[in-house]
Amino acid sequence: MRWEQVPDLALFTELTDIIASAAGDPSHTDRTWVLITETPEAVGASKDTPTPASPTPHEGSSTVNSRQNANTGDDRQHRAGAQGLFEGEYEPSPVPRVRDQVALYEATGGTEGNTLEDRPVVILTTLGTKSRKVRKNPIMRIEDNGTYIAVASAGGVPKNPAWYGNLVTHPDVLVQDGATVLHLRAREVSGTDKQHWWEVAERFWPYYPQYRERAAGREIPVVLLEPITR
Repeated sequence: MRWEQVPDLALFTELTDIIASAAGDPSHTDRTWVLITETPEAVGASKDTPTPASPTPHEGSSTVNSRQNANTGDDRQHRAGAQGLFEGEYEPSPVPRVRDQVALYEATGGTEGNTLEDRPVVILTTLGTKSRKVRKNPIMRIEDNGTYIAVASAGGVPKNPAWYGNLVTHPDVLVQDGATVLHLRAREVSGTDKQHWWEVAERFWPYYPQYRERAAGREIPVVLLEPITR
């Protein structure tokens, strides 16, 4: 196996994951790769967040107020449900640089530890595919009108990063952008839709075409992290 240095965060790719993958070691299937535009690790949450029923309006209340009260109750229960998904055991990244950056970012509300390769990052909180432990990683901040993009490039290595598998299994995630924490849901795109989002992503990080060339036939997933509509 030959490694070459590239202008990206793939400098942080965890060698043990690649070796374990090549050896077919199942004990590493829920670990993460840390790389360029994403310092990925684990992902996701429960797919089926129940939609709370709207409260019954009190007699004499206006329709507008009833709807506002119902929406407020939905939002509170929704936020509480999102919190519950990620209240399990947190397993920090085995990569010190990633682990320390996450801790610094969270401790300062995103005012420190907020860049990789001089590009802004957000903190992605997910659940491990098998362990369901809480995982956190800085990923490049690629955002368009409230939708965040997670590109599973892994710097172009032949294997998808572990966090991508976690997103597939547990598509609900938290994204911390500065001091704001958002509950979002992952959706992979394909076809012409994917091409559009590639163009968006490349405006933030121009090396993606190189990663696609280097991926040796692997179709690099592009995943949208979108607001949850109820």
